[in-house]
Amino acid sequence: ADALAAYVEHGFVETAEGTVTLACAPESEAATFENAGTVIDDIRGLGLRALIACGQAVEDPSPAAFAGPIADALLNGSMRAYKGLGHFGPLQDPDRIAADVIKFLA
Repeated sequence: ADALAAYVEHGFVETAEGTVTLACAPESEAATFENAGTVIDDIRGLGLRALIACGQAVEDPSPAAFAGPIADALLNGSMRAYKGLGHFGPLQDPDRIAADVIKFLA
């Protein structure tokens, strides 16, 4: 509940018309998708142990599409897709995600 409240409070801004929009600039949001290939090139071959998580209930285009290639680029990377969760999985099922993070870090 705290994470969702923080996202709503800080992730959106009110417009002059009385509606809300994302707090980040549209150019920043677009850069997430445009720069995916360069991020993958930057991390290729890193040896850190990492678990890349994503939701399965997503529609393209989605950042979840980057999860597999990111995990593959890492020497010790693996991927976990969460059935029934979407782009905001940690907000949808925080207990499940937290339990997996703790298990992975142990």
